[in-house]
Amino acid sequence: IDDQARRRYARRIVELDERATLAAHHGDEATLETVRAERGWLVGQLRASAGLGHRTRLGAVGEEKARQAVGARIRYAIKRIDEVCPDLADHLRRSIDLGVHCRYDPEVEVCWDVRTS
Repeated sequence: IDDQARRRYARRIVELDERATLAAHHGDEATLETVRAERGWLVGQLRASAGLGHRTRLGAVGEEKARQAVGARIRYAIKRIDEVCPDLADHLRRSIDLGVHCRYDPEVEVCWDVRTS
């Protein structure tokens, strides 16, 4: 989770603690149970987002780096293919989407024959 979400969660935990205090004072067990469940979930989310030494995990940064690395390798491979088979390289450039999720989506259905001569 990002810093903004972390701050919202922390504020919500303070609110829930206040509600729990009031619910306990008034003997409202149903509200107390609901508040404890939500608080437990929020604390779990905060713990899950913390790495070693309670430092913030940078998962998205790592995922973005991996996505960029995969895209660079695919572009490099297509460039190499272009040296020996320009038509195939053109097809791959048009058919491979390197967005958030890499995918092969040809404009027309392709039947591949990969037998060697």
